Amino acid sequence: MLDAPLAAPPVIAADGSALYAATASSELLRLTVPALEPAARTTLAHRPVALAAGSGPDAILLVGGQGEEPLSAHDPLTLAELARYRHRDGKTATVSALMDNPGRSALVVGFGD
Repeated sequence: MLDAPLAAPPVIAADGSALYAATASSELLRLTVPALEPAARTTLAHRPVALAAGSGPDAILLVGGQGEEPLSAHDPLTLAELARYRHRDGKTATVSALMDNPGRSALVVGFGD
């Protein structure tokens, strides 16, 4: 099913309908639950290390990684890229953790450097 090993722990959509996975070959996948069949796929601009799926009607999927643009936001259904976030000094950065905070309708990003 996967063409490369996982690069980050997979996360499940808040409604339980999908599982998101990122591979070492920088592929982002949306798999249906419970069949785990591919529903969407895209290639990331950075090497992924963390995923977080938001909840609610305006939910997004964040993918953190390493590089000059270490964070990207994606549509949770199509995986289309919505935004990329650059390190403000143009240097490389590493996202070390991502977490959904549903009580505040927010996603939390932690940087390792």
